Amino acid sequence: MKNKGLPAVWWRCARDVYHMMRVFLLLYLILCLLGITIESITPWIMTRVFELAQESLETGRGWDRLWGGIGGLCFVMSVPIVLQCISALMTAHIELKSHMLFGQRLFLKTKKLPQEAFEDSRTYDAYQIAEKCSTGNQLWTMASLGFDILERGIIMISAIAVMGTFSPWLVLIALGSVVPNLLVGVRSRKLEYRLYHKQIGKERTAEYLWGLFCKKEPVKEMRTLGFTSYLKERWVDSRDEMLREQKCLQDKIFIRVNAAHCIRNLFYGINIALSIWLMLKGMISISQLAGCIAAFSTLQGAALNLTGSMEDIVYCGKSVSDYYRYLELPEEQDGGREYPEFKGDIDMEGVTYAYPNMQENALTGVDLQVQKGEHVVIVGENGSGKTTLTKLLTGCLKPKDGMVLYDGTDIAGMRRNSLLRHISMVSQNFVRYNFTLRENIGISDVERMSDDAAVSRAIRLADLDEVKRIVGGLDGKLGREFGGSELSGGQWQKVAIARCIFRLSDIVILDEPTSALDPLIEYDILSRFMEMMKDKTAVIISHRVGICRMADKIVVMKEGRVAEIGRHEELLQKNGEYSRIWRAQARWTVEG
Repeated sequence: MKNKGLPAVWWRCARDVYHMMRVFLLLYLILCLLGITIESITPWIMTRVFELAQESLETGRGWDRLWGGIGGLCFVMSVPIVLQCISALMTAHIELKSHMLFGQRLFLKTKKLPQEAFEDSRTYDAYQIAEKCSTGNQLWTMASLGFDILERGIIMISAIAVMGTFSPWLVLIALGSVVPNLLVGVRSRKLEYRLYHKQIGKERTAEYLWGLFCKKEPVKEMRTLGFTSYLKERWVDSRDEMLREQKCLQDKIFIRVNAAHCIRNLFYGINIALSIWLMLKGMISISQLAGCIAAFSTLQGAALNLTGSMEDIVYCGKSVSDYYRYLELPEEQDGGREYPEFKGDIDMEGVTYAYPNMQENALTGVDLQVQKGEHVVIVGENGSGKTTLTKLLTGCLKPKDGMVLYDGTDIAGMRRNSLLRHISMVSQNFVRYNFTLRENIGISDVERMSDDAAVSRAIRLADLDEVKRIVGGLDGKLGREFGGSELSGGQWQKVAIARCIFRLSDIVILDEPTSALDPLIEYDILSRFMEMMKDKTAVIISHRVGICRMADKIVVMKEGRVAEIGRHEELLQKNGEYSRIWRAQARWTVEG
């Protein structure tokens, strides 16, 4: 939410809560109204009970009315306890439902963000703030605090009305006891949230470092190479820096809050002394003194609760504003045209792309054509733009300049899902799902997951028959985290390849699909892959140029540009960038 004040934030939050769970909210409001009524009339009833007591002592009559009044007072004072229990139970249900509904909204929003957003660390900071707001039930808290402030305000007005009938000085002193707490509390919560916002990046860093101690691969490496102490020191330094900043702020808040409490207690004593002086002067009766003290106690209690609610609503308001600000992030713009079938070619025309917060382009002026049925291998050194190129080919990233065309149609105008149903992919950083073997493979085409024959075919083509036997069949669980069988890096990579094979698609994109495999196994799998894809269009990224012999076209990338395009023998004869890479790898192989 841009430039929205606290009332606007509360109104949007309350409106969302109402639309999501209106029955619970209405019941909660009824409880609030009962609480307001009870606490507002308590000082008046107490005053009346003392008047009846004084009258009964003086006249010897009216004892039945006195006992009736005492019974009514006891009832009125016991009702808030019952209401509090009911409210606590209802709040627990509301918080659970709020967590589910607002969390679901956050998830659906994240699904709609463009891929480019996840290349920017600010997106992760914004998500963490919004996610903590959702899991911490701060949206429901924000809505309920508005009603709580209204409730406490009405109770305070009622108490002030009681005291005002005795002396206006009592009202002024009562307000003087409230204002310092309110100002200090609101200011403190603003400072706390400002520090929280400032530390969100540091908190993510500390959580990342702590997570390294809880994952198998980093633990194995840090123990083998002996840098556990270094990581521990980095985590401790990161954590301690945050704690020092928090302690410094809390020390300041502690001094201010206690000073405000001292002022409140001083005014409380002054008000009681003034009430007694008014009684001694005959300006108020003993029964009115009791009512005055009861009203002042009610005011003090309501004021403290109001102060706390004001502090919390200021803090929650900032957090909820960030939640809504996350929901207002630009979403991925989907095209309006369906892409029915891949028929001709893929063209990249003058494509330029730069990642967020990067000064240099990852790709500059790339022109490339991939014909239907063609097998294209893209090679180049690290950082040459190969992976970025595949992200642009699939529409995950949008060019800053230029166009990506499928059959002459710019993919920016297509419905993304209609395009992606023609594409299967193995990414460089493929995901290792702690699911069954069947799910790990079938997740690329969920509707066909139960087709044992199709899953088994993908397993056979990816050379996973031995893995299938070891894990106990298609429904054997993978990954030790949930009690399954752990696989080697190469075996996990074969699972990712099988996942790609399983999906029925016209276009296959492989980003370093065999980097964790032995070269002999790699050649065997890729040979079978090429044979299987003879009727498909394939774009393969590889550091190893050995696969290039099987390619219809080789694209050589260098510093974000297309350096060369051609077939293997043709590029060797040019004695350019491809020839240099080929000779370097051949020399490494011979020397090895």
